[in-house]
Amino acid sequence: MLLSNLLSAEEVATRMGLAVDAVQQAKGMPVTKAENTSLTVNAQAQDAHNELITIAEQLSTCFNQAMDNIQSTAKEFERIDSELGEDIRNGLQTSFGLSE
Repeated sequence: MLLSNLLSAEEVATRMGLAVDAVQQAKGMPVTKAENTSLTVNAQAQDAHNELITIAEQLSTCFNQAMDNIQSTAKEFERIDSELGEDIRNGLQTSFGLSE
């Protein structure tokens, strides 16, 4: 019999959700561009920030998809586990005349 653990999967998905929340929070932090400077590092910093936002959005999308996959897989294993357990109980009752 399979021993699925939906609770563990939910815990992993919750932790991943917290990581996504932290990334979203960091992504939303404002970056103030220094307007009165001609330093190229200022433009490079702004470009790096914009790239970080793009990467954070991609990471969030991937994590959300992974969380959905973990939860749906765990639920499917839980369903299969339950069905197999029921089939085994029914098979034992039929084969050996056992009752619950």
